[in-house]
Amino acid sequence: QRETIKREIGDNVWALEQSLILGPLETPLRCVVVKLADGTLWVHAPLAPTEEFFDLVESCAFASHAGDTGGTTASNASKVAHVVVP
Repeated sequence: QRETIKREIGDNVWALEQSLILGPLETPLRCVVVKLADGTLWVHAPLAPTEEFFDLVESCAFASHAGDTGGTTASNASKVAHVVVP
């Protein structure tokens, strides 16, 4: 079980972070989620597939900002359209 922390780093851009602990060593892992103009999501470097991680990714589709074009609809809300795994 890993805790996932969501931080907004720009309009429609979030960092999701988890810690990887190996014995006495701890290192942060970061995933970036971008909400595209059509409301779909672009995910870079997905983290450990916990329920919390998936819930936080999906929550990005429903976020709204002043510059948001309102592209989120029932058909594409919480839809991950692109995943980049480095």
